[in-house]
Amino acid sequence: MPEIVAVEEPISGSTLKGSRLLYLRAPSKAFSETEKAGIVAFVKQRFTERYIWSLSQEKETMNGFAIAAIGWWIARTRFRTRGLDADNQFAQNMPAIARGMENKWYVDEAYGATIVRPLEGLSQFLWRGIDALIDGTLAIVGYIVAAIGDLLRFFQTGNVRNYALMLFLGVVVFIWVLA
Repeated sequence: MPEIVAVEEPISGSTLKGSRLLYLRAPSKAFSETEKAGIVAFVKQRFTERYIWSLSQEKETMNGFAIAAIGWWIARTRFRTRGLDADNQFAQNMPAIARGMENKWYVDEAYGATIVRPLEGLSQFLWRGIDALIDGTLAIVGYIVAAIGDLLRFFQTGNVRNYALMLFLGVVVFIWVLA
């Protein structure tokens, strides 16, 4: 945080040197000519610094605008009067560049070969391979549950005699295991 310093001595260029902000309260007396000159010099210096910084930031923008304007001017002078004849002449003079420009410098083909096709292959694998694995696993689990249900159906007849027989056989197996 910047330090705030209250200065009691008269305002001058030397007392304001290095300051970034000037806060003036309503004076109880009029400023002297030296103080007025110091305040004006401070304001001019800060304005100049900010203006120069602003211009240096805008220099890149201006350079880009100048390049675009020069390109527009060249294209206008080249193609305005001759129209498409200039295109044909350009294609005859520089066929490789003209072919590259017509095919958008083959960017779409390169993008398709390096990004789109590999991603399509990966998505096909994930769709067919992983989907088949998941569906196959769930289908096998379903068949196993259905087979167990079909086997257990024979034991549930609704006849109490069969349930008593199963209980008796369970007790016999239990005693045989413990003995």
